[in-house]
Amino acid sequence: MYKLIIFLIFMTSSLSAIHETIGIYHHPDYGDILTDNRGITLYTSRNDKINESTCYDLCLVNFRPYNIQYGQVRAPEGFFGSLTAIKRKDNQRQVAYNGKPLYTYIEDKIPGDVNGQGFDNQWFIISFYPPEESNGE
Repeated sequence: MYKLIIFLIFMTSSLSAIHETIGIYHHPDYGDILTDNRGITLYTSRNDKINESTCYDLCLVNFRPYNIQYGQVRAPEGFFGSLTAIKRKDNQRQVAYNGKPLYTYIEDKIPGDVNGQGFDNQWFIISFYPPEESNGE
């Protein structure tokens, strides 16, 4: 019994430390774009509000919220911007970039696919251009 309790405490503390990673993919047409932890392109919806998703029901047929279950969202080195997890109405925790909820598109299968770009004039990738560094001149 004692070993079971220790095991459960260990598992609980391990689960709370799980991190999802946002990635950056260099696309030949769009420059650096945000991706999920598998390299699949992430999108924002023009209809969403800051820290609030409006994508439910039929919207979910094509665009899936990029959700996390536990822990914090981890960004790659050199990342600019704010990553948070917002609470959706369906009680899922959705990753947001600068307050904009993030989604994947069902037709994007491999890294570099941007098939949802401009979909319904509502869905757009996030082009990620860090500020240029000064060379001291």
